[in-house]
Amino acid sequence: VRMVVDDPQTAIWLLEENGAMVVEDEVLLIDSNNKPGGLAELARTLGKAEVNIEYLYCATAPKSRKGLLVVRVDDVNKALEVLKKA
Repeated sequence: VRMVVDDPQTAIWLLEENGAMVVEDEVLLIDSNNKPGGLAELARTLGKAEVNIEYLYCATAPKSRKGLLVVRVDDVNKALEVLKKA
């Protein structure tokens, strides 16, 4: 199960107290337009900067105009720098 929480330390403590194994990862939450080609544009931008996408998933209703992407990359700082310029 993957989840994004607002208080990681508390979430980790609660999950581990109840016997769950927890792995914490830093991810990017990217607010984007929900339109064809949007993900390709993001991938191209990161690819040109040699930032590898390790995984991503969407948190968007199909007919929503805006979408939220949860993206795990190999270099969060570099990805943030590149995406701010794009």
